[in-house]
Amino acid sequence: GSSGSSGAGPGAEEEQLDTAEIAFQVKEQLLKHNIGQRVFGHYVLGLSQGSVSEILARPKPWRKLTVKGKEPFIKMKQFLSDEQNVLALRTIQVRSGPSSG
Repeated sequence: GSSGSSGAGPGAEEEQLDTAEIAFQVKEQLLKHNIGQRVFGHYVLGLSQGSVSEILARPKPWRKLTVKGKEPFIKMKQFLSDEQNVLALRTIQVRSGPSSG
């Protein structure tokens, strides 16, 4: 008896994200809009610049990430999915001025 029922409510089958692709696209956006990793980390991921730098430079494969490790990528994907997020962040970056120290 094989149960043909698949899908036990939303979120049961977790989406596999391409972490390398997401990291690449985030870097592209940050460069394009002249947004600092510090600002991005603070407002989008809630992480320090060091953590952001690490994630973007050496993203681990999705399946090797812990639940905690996946969070930034989920946030980055959401960030990329809506250009308003990018524009909002650019506004913040401009307002907060050039990062000194």
